[in-house]
Amino acid sequence: MLSRAAFIALLTFVIGISVAYANNLAQQEQSDEFHIYLVRHAEKTADKDDPNLTECGQKRAQHIAQLLNELAIRNIFSTPYNRTQQTAAPLAAELELDVTVYSPLELELFADKLLTIKGNTLVVGHSNTTPVLAGLLVDEDLQPFAETIYDRLYKVDVKKGKASLQILQQGFSCDQ
Repeated sequence: MLSRAAFIALLTFVIGISVAYANNLAQQEQSDEFHIYLVRHAEKTADKDDPNLTECGQKRAQHIAQLLNELAIRNIFSTPYNRTQQTAAPLAAELELDVTVYSPLELELFADKLLTIKGNTLVVGHSNTTPVLAGLLVDEDLQPFAETIYDRLYKVDVKKGKASLQILQQGFSCDQ
């Protein structure tokens, strides 16, 4: 049997190790760093009901895949429409990932989900949802943009629980 002093010493040691372990876990959670990339779907046909991508749109989708291919994307989300699914498809095929559907009507819930999955992610949306979702992720009020704009790439950097936003251009035009 342990003496009282030995028992207290052992108990103090175990508590110390437990506290150190808990602190280490907390630091790991806080130091998690990941990126969420958001794009609007590529150029679409003039069809009124659930249009597909144009030839240019298909090329832009390929370009997006090339841009993001080396960025350790682990999750790909898209709304349930042809144009967004087709924009996400080339990267999903290259990375052998499934495209998960999200509802553009529940952006606040989806923003919370994106911040909890803690992994590099691509989200394909629309001109009226992509900036709004990016804004929700960084706690800013961002407004929809014109339907003629296809080249924006929103990059949300999440580091130690804080999110920051960069708005970039894809560097692609159909004239290429």
